[in-house]
Amino acid sequence: MYVLGLTIEFVEWFQSFQNGFLDFFFNTISFLGEEYIFIALMGFVYWTYDKKFGEFLGISLAVTAVTNNTLKEIFDAPRPFTEYPDRVNNLRPSTSSGHSFPSGHTQIFSTFLYAAAFYLKKKWVYIVVSVLVVLMMMSRIYLGVHYLEDVVVAALLGLLLGYTFYYYFNKINSNQELLHKVYIIVVIISLPITLLLGSEDLFKGFGILTGMVFAVMYEKKYINFSLDTTKFKKGIRLILGITVMISLQIGLKLLYSPYLDEGTYLFDVLSSIRYFLLTFIGIGIYPKAFKKFNF
Repeated sequence: MYVLGLTIEFVEWFQSFQNGFLDFFFNTISFLGEEYIFIALMGFVYWTYDKKFGEFLGISLAVTAVTNNTLKEIFDAPRPFTEYPDRVNNLRPSTSSGHSFPSGHTQIFSTFLYAAAFYLKKKWVYIVVSVLVVLMMMSRIYLGVHYLEDVVVAALLGLLLGYTFYYYFNKINSNQELLHKVYIIVVIISLPITLLLGSEDLFKGFGILTGMVFAVMYEKKYINFSLDTTKFKKGIRLILGITVMISLQIGLKLLYSPYLDEGTYLFDVLSSIRYFLLTFIGIGIYPKAFKKFNF
């Protein structure tokens, strides 16, 4: 049951400024918190910049996704445009399925960016991240898909989780055996939660989490690719990798989506498998090509 107050008046006030430019601007900001952007950012960091940093960001992204969708299922909050269809316009229907509290875009986006800021420890990064997070919060309200409390709580959770992930990762990352045990414990804890609450987005998050955990362990043991290569070859890694990942992201869904209705348990389970494969291939298997074809 959703118990927080619904700030519908604030959503209406914010949407009173609607115009073509703001529609485009806030849709663009919202897009920054979606899958294709995270695929590109993760690919850049992990394949070309810093493997350890990429591992940290990937785990942070996966855990916050599972956490967010668990909270969404618990609170079962309606979105503004579904609660007040005559008062709120949904300007981004493609990313407004499921529940409202807390905002998934805001929490996942802020966790990812604040985790990066804590890792990099540069003042200008903190400033840029904070501005982007505020813009993301504004975009989700302007687009009519979240209330004020949805985005405020989500941003605070993102900040808290980003720091928590950094603190513990920084503390134990030199002990690989312990770090991997922690990863496995997180997967084990997440499994019954996912099976019990069972939304599609929660299954997706669990697929990313398990794919990330097992891919990192596999890559370290069997591949251990190097970042010591030319910028040109790193560019090839990135462009080819993003192409492969997006093709898999779309192609794997086509294998089952025409035959199953969205919202069914089997559809959700297959979505989890899809995101497991996507993550495991991107982090664990694709780097094999770097050594095999020397790029």
